[in-house]
Amino acid sequence: MIQILDKEKCVGCHACYSCCPLQCIAMEEDSEGFRYPQVNRDVCINCKKCEDVCPVVQKPVLQDFSEVSIAAYSKDEQIRKSSSSGGVFSVLAQVVLKHGGVVFGAAFDSDFQVHHIMVDSIDGLDKLRGSKYVQSKIENTFKEAKEILKSGRKVYFSGTPCQIDGFKNYLGRDYDNLITQDIICHGVPAPFVWGRYLDSVREGLNSEIKHVTFRDKALGWRKYSVKIEGINGKVEMSTFLENPMMKAYLRDMCLRPSCYNCPSKGVRRSSDLTLADFWNVSEFINDFDDNRGTDLVICHTAKGLEILNEVRSEIACQEVDMRAAYENIPLNNSSKLPANRDDFVEFLSKSTFTEAVKKFCTIPMYERIITKIKLISKRISRRK
Repeated sequence: MIQILDKEKCVGCHACYSCCPLQCIAMEEDSEGFRYPQVNRDVCINCKKCEDVCPVVQKPVLQDFSEVSIAAYSKDEQIRKSSSSGGVFSVLAQVVLKHGGVVFGAAFDSDFQVHHIMVDSIDGLDKLRGSKYVQSKIENTFKEAKEILKSGRKVYFSGTPCQIDGFKNYLGRDYDNLITQDIICHGVPAPFVWGRYLDSVREGLNSEIKHVTFRDKALGWRKYSVKIEGINGKVEMSTFLENPMMKAYLRDMCLRPSCYNCPSKGVRRSSDLTLADFWNVSEFINDFDDNRGTDLVICHTAKGLEILNEVRSEIACQEVDMRAAYENIPLNNSSKLPANRDDFVEFLSKSTFTEAVKKFCTIPMYERIITKIKLISKRISRRK
């Protein structure tokens, strides 16, 4: 039976919950809102299926393929504008839907908590489009996807690398009608922290929230903003460098314990495709850097390359050196655990969000100077 003795060893993928034949595993939230499996020992028959599908206990099968990196963005300007980067996810998902398939991905509920859901129409893709910097609740979507796969319909399943690893282990075999796509992931912040941030926004707006956009491009892709609209018409908008939630997230102050030692890092993946922000695209292709968003697409399988080729007419794309992937640090490296991470979360429980961020997430001047020097040095070395 699955036992979580060290929270760092559980990614919260729901694979164990999904596979239990007697449904004796519940995913219960801890004080930070992260979900962990709890086994009803009175019902458990110790079949060990939960251990067999756990991507931490049993490493998933990695794809045996020579990876290909591609810079790409949607030619549909509306899709690109409403996407976090280049809109490639939407283009790929539309193809699957046009073939009568379904798409699984992360969506906000009415309280702006994040759940994995299934959509079967192009209009429904709007719910899945855009980044959501909170771990989604998988719930029963692994089971739903498996039943749809068995019926013969195409399935496009998008998630974090650990979610895809858990999903592939849960399935136990490959399906010709399945496309899996993960992301280059920095980590997932605590739902408790996200909830406290939303409370602070509601107070500032003096309103309930109507809409949340993590990656608004009004000021450009490179200076993206968190935009939150109240039902009273008021708007709070700040760049990722100014926004308190993004400060806590990018300073690694509130990530899931497993994110500091992520088991799903690496170029080789169990997925068919990996999508990421191609921030340094100008170093590889100058005319792609228009500040409107470009995706880095890494193909891990022939199936992934095939579906990308199927949408070539709908995207601007160009193959780039795999160095573009290697230089995206979160591809291979976990976020570093701050020494005062737990202090931040505890302080937040009894203070305002602004106070907690100011105390724990302000970037020291010496760090800013060092980062600037590293960036300048990197640019100079590339010109040589």
